[in-house]
Amino acid sequence: MARGDLVVVEGFAELMNATRLFAHDTYVGLRKELREIARPVERAAEGKTIDTFSNIGDKWWNMRIGISKNMVYVAPMQRSRYTRANPGRYGRPKFANRLDVEVMTPVQNAVEGPTMQAVDRMLARAAQRWASA
Repeated sequence: MARGDLVVVEGFAELMNATRLFAHDTYVGLRKELREIARPVERAAEGKTIDTFSNIGDKWWNMRIGISKNMVYVAPMQRSRYTRANPGRYGRPKFANRLDVEVMTPVQNAVEGPTMQAVDRMLARAAQRWASA
């Protein structure tokens, strides 16, 4: 189900918790599959970021895939904020809103259908594996 510019999988946190009860390779396998499902979104976001922002610099258009307990997300690899420990970092205060409106929302809308189909297939395979275990 899509809500705003997110693809929401009902019960995702419960699914991630349930996989921890099985063998470690099951949990790792699920995370690998989720990362592969998110890979086209990552590539599309990188391409659209390069096309949209002409002088952004290579640190800001590289994207990464993150998997937390509650979600899978795609975000810029570069993290903002100047810190004492890492003075090489620099902030882009207006970049987040522009990135969301001009890049991430159109990319999400473009890949929503294939992403949902891939998630459905992954969940069906997981259900089959768990039923046969």
